[in-house]
Amino acid sequence: MPKFFIAAFKGLWMGDASSSIALALVFAAIAFFPRLATKPLIMLIAVGPIAVAIAIFATMGNFYAGYLTMLAGMAALSGAVLHQNAYADIRPH
Repeated sequence: MPKFFIAAFKGLWMGDASSSIALALVFAAIAFFPRLATKPLIMLIAVGPIAVAIAIFATMGNFYAGYLTMLAGMAALSGAVLHQNAYADIRPH
């Protein structure tokens, strides 16, 4: 395999790893401060890992990173469904 393709492959994986870390930080912030996000915003953010997993399956086939990324995206999507409105506590009754 030519050195260019090896370097490009490493660069793509570094980009994927850094975006996964950034998404993990975003989801950690939402977990600690639920008022930062709404259900639709969390669902929109969760679509990213799912799209990356689909791209991994389409280009690399049956590869473990695709399953891990899909699992992360589905967990984020289920977290969005279970996300409760943080402002419900302060509404007057």
